[in-house]
Amino acid sequence: MKEIRAGIIGLGDIAAGHINDMKRSGKIIPYALCDVNREALYRAGQKYGIPQERCYTDYKALLVRDDIDMVSICTPNITHYEIAMEAVSKGKAYALEKPAAMTLEEARKLKEATLAAGVANTVCFSYRYRPAVYKAKSIMESGMLGRIYHVYAQYIEGKEDNENIPLLWRYRKELAGSGSLGDLGSHILDMVCYLLEGGFEKVTGCSGILIPRRQKLDGSGMGEVTTEDYFHALAMLDEGISATFAFSKFAWGRRNAHRVEIYGSKGGMIYTLEKGVDSLKLCLGEEQNIAGLWTEVDLDRNVAGQMDCFGEILQGGSNATPATIEDGCYVQAVMEAMISADSSQCWKDVAEFTD
Repeated sequence: MKEIRAGIIGLGDIAAGHINDMKRSGKIIPYALCDVNREALYRAGQKYGIPQERCYTDYKALLVRDDIDMVSICTPNITHYEIAMEAVSKGKAYALEKPAAMTLEEARKLKEATLAAGVANTVCFSYRYRPAVYKAKSIMESGMLGRIYHVYAQYIEGKEDNENIPLLWRYRKELAGSGSLGDLGSHILDMVCYLLEGGFEKVTGCSGILIPRRQKLDGSGMGEVTTEDYFHALAMLDEGISATFAFSKFAWGRRNAHRVEIYGSKGGMIYTLEKGVDSLKLCLGEEQNIAGLWTEVDLDRNVAGQMDCFGEILQGGSNATPATIEDGCYVQAVMEAMISADSSQCWKDVAEFTD
């Protein structure tokens, strides 16, 4: 098998997940590192055994290396487009953290450039790789739920010290693009499209900022929060499927909590995730329906991870699980339609944003 050498750009918590996933996979080797913080760069080099000559504070210096096959882009949202476009210009495959870009315009340009260059890519909607989602996908493909009527989906979490969290980049629109919608919601929007193999027709929504001011990182006083703390939305999906969505960072006591309920003419399915543990329940058949009985589905916990699936593609194989920049661009369009609907307090046709 071909050895895939990866450069990791941005060394926050997300990068650790990428690197550990590469090591588990064995198909991709963490080979070079980049971060603007020299101390973080040094620590990561020591931790992962990567020599200083392959550690950079400038991502462009990393990208010109001939011995790098791909990059994981784990930086704040504002830099996603710039770094990914540079990777494309150098012919490097990329794994890009979500959301794909700050705006739909950026996402479209990145998609066009990527397709024109023919470089392998994935947008890291990482929950596609959960055992419960793998199983849910096979159930949806089997058609056992019948005609789908409703989807009820949420991604909520809460922190007891929320009011004391400083003005991090995620709370600034000029650095993040959006708040709970892009940070949490993008995962669930992708998941619904992935499971249903369909898209959105129209959307409406509302959002709010619950803590309008936070302490600036330099200690110079309070600064304005400009990204939403919660976003709630209604949607009509393809085939007349109605859906509701709830994304919030103010759900007290919840820890990275997902819940996606899908109901059809022949059955129902409930996917959940809380504190890293996922599960799937089914209600199928007339007897279970009448009694309201739900059955816990046994899950295969040895499923392929994100870097395992992407590595298979990079080694010349095929794998349908990873999201592509086309998927990332579509989710960006849905988010922009939701933001526009919130701003105008009306329904928006998603086709206006995807044409």
